[in-house]
Amino acid sequence: MSQYKLTYFNAKGRGEPARYMFHLAGVDFEDFRIELQDWEEWKPKMQAINPMGKLPILEIDGEIRVFQSNAINRYLARIFGFWGSNAQEQAQIDVIYETLIELLTPLYPIYAEKDEEKKNEMLKKFKDENVEETLKNIETLWESNNKCGDYLVGDKISLADIFFFTYVNDILTRFLPDFNLDGHPKLKALVERVAAKPPIEKWLKERPVTER
Repeated sequence: MSQYKLTYFNAKGRGEPARYMFHLAGVDFEDFRIELQDWEEWKPKMQAINPMGKLPILEIDGEIRVFQSNAINRYLARIFGFWGSNAQEQAQIDVIYETLIELLTPLYPIYAEKDEEKKNEMLKKFKDENVEETLKNIETLWESNNKCGDYLVGDKISLADIFFFTYVNDILTRFLPDFNLDGHPKLKALVERVAAKPPIEKWLKERPVTER
């Protein structure tokens, strides 16, 4: 069996979808974490491994290295069986995945904003416009994919479900502590379904407590 090492910050962020997949697949991996305050010390070492000098980095058997979080997520989804059963399902998964990635973009200026009043206004607009529109679009995609079965695509959990769970559970709740899916009961049930998976439930209880 291959040996895996995932290097990322001591945070959820871009490393958490991969961690979820490792746990769901029941595959052991080294969860190597770098403290944010130590990044300047670590950065030259990481640049020697990854020319872009960024995290996360996935290493397989100490030889193969995969960079960029989205590439890592797709790679693990393929090898662990979270990438659909055929080309059509894979395309549907990718559509939902890309839709959620687009929803990350408006968060960058919000995160950087120092004026609290302006930041709150930006967050409200983000929630009322960007988030709501995306949730409705995902519901439409879900209906067209499989009539809102247990999972967003096909009849088993995929990267689409895992990344949606990550976005709601780890990202939106960080920026919008009062956020909930009460207005989207089917999506709420999906998040609860993923959280109830024994490996995910166990990981949520045991993972390191981090600010991000």
